[in-house]
Amino acid sequence: MGKIQKVACIGAGLIGSSWATLFSKNGLEVNVYDVNKEALEESRRKIANNFKVMQENEIITEKEIDRAMAKINFYEDLESAIREVQFIQECGYDHLETKRDILSKVDKFNSTALFCSSTSFLMITDIALDSKYPERCIGAHPYNPPHLMPLVEITKTKKTNRENVKAAYNFYKS
Repeated sequence: MGKIQKVACIGAGLIGSSWATLFSKNGLEVNVYDVNKEALEESRRKIANNFKVMQENEIITEKEIDRAMAKINFYEDLESAIREVQFIQECGYDHLETKRDILSKVDKFNSTALFCSSTSFLMITDIALDSKYPERCIGAHPYNPPHLMPLVEITKTKKTNRENVKAAYNFYKS
């Protein structure tokens, strides 16, 4: 896997918005996807607020905020959101069938990106059970909020490629 430069956050809730904040702050292009247009609008507000709080605490400057916000795109179409990304941070509702459904759709539109599920209690083995590409599936449970807490619990399936686990580890560490 080459250098990760473009990521997608699937799910525009609290965790997805926080991941998008972190990724864009660190110079990555970020596509935020949700089926709900209102959730995307709320995500834009959450991300802006995350940056505002960071600025108030002298973590980031206004110029850095402008650069980071310019790197975020919002999508209601999953195929467009995950096209050409190298890394997918899935943040859908923590319900097994919901996550399996998301992964089955991801499998149709992107066969190469790492698929990292922000799940707090589901096993990635169960989520990836029917995936066409289980070698790229990783559990990635963040401490909350991800843009402020630099800790991620990484789990894998028996079929997850060791190099993909290492790539995810190195990506989160960076």
